[in-house]
Amino acid sequence: MSHQLTALVVLFTITMAKSYEECVYKKFDQNHAGCQPRNTSCNILNNEVTNEDKILIVKLYNQYREKVALGNETIPDSTLKAANMREMEWDDELAYLAQKHVETCQSKYDCHACKQIDRYDHVGQMIYVSSTTDFPSEWEKMLNPYNLIPHHKFQLLSAETWRVGCGKVVFEDSGIVKTMIICNYGPGADVKGCTMEGCSTLPFKTGSSCTECPSGTCCGDSCQSFGIHSNFTGLCKWIPVSTLATNEGSGMNGRVD
Repeated sequence: MSHQLTALVVLFTITMAKSYEECVYKKFDQNHAGCQPRNTSCNILNNEVTNEDKILIVKLYNQYREKVALGNETIPDSTLKAANMREMEWDDELAYLAQKHVETCQSKYDCHACKQIDRYDHVGQMIYVSSTTDFPSEWEKMLNPYNLIPHHKFQLLSAETWRVGCGKVVFEDSGIVKTMIICNYGPGADVKGCTMEGCSTLPFKTGSSCTECPSGTCCGDSCQSFGIHSNFTGLCKWIPVSTLATNEGSGMNGRVD
């Protein structure tokens, strides 16, 4: 090995060690997703989540969640409505951790603390692996509720979850090109009551849509008084803190994030 190559290897090792030492997520767990290096032995062909992808992901989530909230979906035997279903929004930090994880090219779930962040003690997670690479339809296939196992569907419909961030890689594995997608959710749903046969509870409160929206949210036409537009009449939409501060007399100045 030449002196120049040796110097490069040493520099790379020092840089990686320094990066790990400076990882802010190490306080949660030594093996936190945010502290993991990219798998250099993995032949990654594409790792971009575009703005169009982000918009589509959030749209797909909210379309199905509203369908359930309005009582237009069977889960699994009777038609129910969700009284407190929140509108999902994209979260860059959750997406960053999902991307860090997916670039290891390992389809295993993070430990509880390995995906924890300051805002959310519990972060939910979904992993999707496919032998096809047809985007944007891969997002649609991943989020198709009729293809999900019970605890994934429970997370998809968790009323209190309202932040999502996803990462993806298209990579070559033993001559086969695969797609891997990981999505993180905040706050994560409690799926302890779920088995492969189903879940023992519902992930939302039943009742007419938007009748039990949490403080700091609005729904449908009520959002107009805050200068906020909502595309979903059956979902509780987050009101930015700055907007709440100017509407303290509205009775909606609480915050449940």
